[in-house]
Amino acid sequence: MSAPLVYHDTQWPRIENGGKCFREALNKLHGDDLLKYFTELEVFATVKFDGTNVAKCAKSGKLLGRRIYIDPTATSYIKTSLDPVKKSDVQCLMEKILEEIQIQDRTCLGEFVVYGELMCNNYYEYEKLGLTGTWQVFGAVLEDNSGGEEVLEKLLNAGYTVRIMKKDASGKKIQFLMNQKLYALSKSCGLTVAPQSGEGKTIDVIVKENKDWMKKGQGEGIVITMGNKEEGFRLVKWKGGHETQDRVDGHIQSALDKLRTMDIDDRILNTFIYFKEVIDEGAKNKEEKKKNLKNKAAMDDAIANALDDAIDDAIASALTKFDSPSVYVEKGETKKFKELIIEEVTNDIGQANSKLIAKKVWSLKVDAR
Repeated sequence: MSAPLVYHDTQWPRIENGGKCFREALNKLHGDDLLKYFTELEVFATVKFDGTNVAKCAKSGKLLGRRIYIDPTATSYIKTSLDPVKKSDVQCLMEKILEEIQIQDRTCLGEFVVYGELMCNNYYEYEKLGLTGTWQVFGAVLEDNSGGEEVLEKLLNAGYTVRIMKKDASGKKIQFLMNQKLYALSKSCGLTVAPQSGEGKTIDVIVKENKDWMKKGQGEGIVITMGNKEEGFRLVKWKGGHETQDRVDGHIQSALDKLRTMDIDDRILNTFIYFKEVIDEGAKNKEEKKKNLKNKAAMDDAIANALDDAIDDAIASALTKFDSPSVYVEKGETKKFKELIIEEVTNDIGQANSKLIAKKVWSLKVDAR
């Protein structure tokens, strides 16, 4: 008999949207500080893949889905082999990091969890590129039970982009954001890491160099690690031309309206112009997006036609964050599965739409196919 569902409390936090983040910077910073933010500070960027979030614990070997532990006897997840995850030596990565920072008392350290995207989909020519079925590492989390900040400080001084995980009331979980050091170290352990989109470059350069790729919808998007040790690090995402961006469009348009009234460096203005071009291209691709969503949904295709774009996107995304519906049916956990989907979509869309979301999700047909 299959193991029951078990929740974990080490969920990878949601990534901030770049459009909103950069507009806030425009409103907050002025003069040389604003110019430095967009054209001088180096950031690190990787490709954002469209698969499902799967993590592996270095000490216990346990595998984690977005919210629940994966059955240890499972050989696949969302109809994709777990072999690439199970064979990955994440313990090597943990040991190299801990050896470098020389923590004398390791008993204060808990689990070390490495996160990656299990490539369960075949969008953006993933299969042609040899990405389908792979596990693409993008970050890690270390549990620190010392009660102090020594571990965090040692990691920062060693050159890792780390921070205390948001919404971690205990303050014990240290989140590793991808940067050049973690990238190289992961590869040295034989791990497959999401490809770089820009390293040692500034925001304006990364946007300029990737805008055509983003406009063509050749990938889901880009994730950017930015910030510094003194002020803290943050992780933002920039969605590609095949991703609907209605809620971001307002931020970018507002920023452009403001910039056009200012005496501003062209590099900053062009950065927001490129953002807007990608969003506009996404609107042109809206009908194609709807067709893709039908293929992406793991349940009844008919629901895609009944949902508006925002909820449609959120449900399709939620279906990639848990195992296949048939697995839950076999466990007798159909109700729990729908509750997971409702919670995920409501967190994404907002409580204002909770009744509509619940109605649509509860009406979904879930069977053992």
